[in-house]
Amino acid sequence: MAGGEFALAFAFQYSVTGEERWRELAERIAGFHWENRHPESNLIANRISGEPGAADRFDFHTADTSTVALWGGRVLMAAELLDSDQLHSYAREVLLAWARLGWDVEAQQPYGLLNLDGTPVDAPRPETGYERQMPELHLDLWTEYTMGYEYPYRTALTFLLGYRLLGETELLDAALNWAACYQRALPANKGQGTFCQGYGQLISLYTYLAEITGDVTHLTTAQAVADEALGHLWTGHILRGYPGKNWYESVDGPGYLIQGLLELGQAQDRRSVVADRSVLDWNI
Repeated sequence: MAGGEFALAFAFQYSVTGEERWRELAERIAGFHWENRHPESNLIANRISGEPGAADRFDFHTADTSTVALWGGRVLMAAELLDSDQLHSYAREVLLAWARLGWDVEAQQPYGLLNLDGTPVDAPRPETGYERQMPELHLDLWTEYTMGYEYPYRTALTFLLGYRLLGETELLDAALNWAACYQRALPANKGQGTFCQGYGQLISLYTYLAEITGDVTHLTTAQAVADEALGHLWTGHILRGYPGKNWYESVDGPGYLIQGLLELGQAQDRRSVVADRSVLDWNI
């Protein structure tokens, strides 16, 4: 999470100032994680180093979707700002690794956690200790903890971003797989609804898919998600963060929902959502 954000921040500094030290910092931070990847699978552990005694935790020995959504996506955007073939290559290989290894073909669902050799972690979540935060076999599509180890919406969006910037059809196929998985899982959380952020990023996912593939049925799905979101969250005056919540909090992601609704409206007006906008404006 931190490595991706810092790499992108320093790349932005370089794009503004032209000072080589910012490029070097961005490449060094991204390179640290890349150099510590599994040599065969190209998977990266969530944690590479940490405080004494912590190295026995699961996140030092497994890969989760934060390495796609929060590292891969940011490194990819940093590569764009730096025009860096090296960073493009890092992001490409990590995204492709997850596209190939992180999908359960039989169940048509994404895995929640992978061993670094690429095999899924098929174990129940412990009930006590730090390990109770472990994802189980399949990713929780409606995860409620936004700072944990499961990033389904952003992962799907990052695959699509990767396709747009790298032209890898495997990444488009991965995004389509995740979009179809979510479509089968609607309404959200068996009708109980989900956070603003989840709804907003799903709307953006289907809207971007419509723009990229030309398949307008994705806009129909985006509209259905928008209708569901507003039915749960719009009070008539303001967005609540979660169904039944009686107050507004920015941590629940209302900005993502507002952005998704604006993008959907633009697409429905037959104006391009992505062609005239910077990649950095994408809802990830």
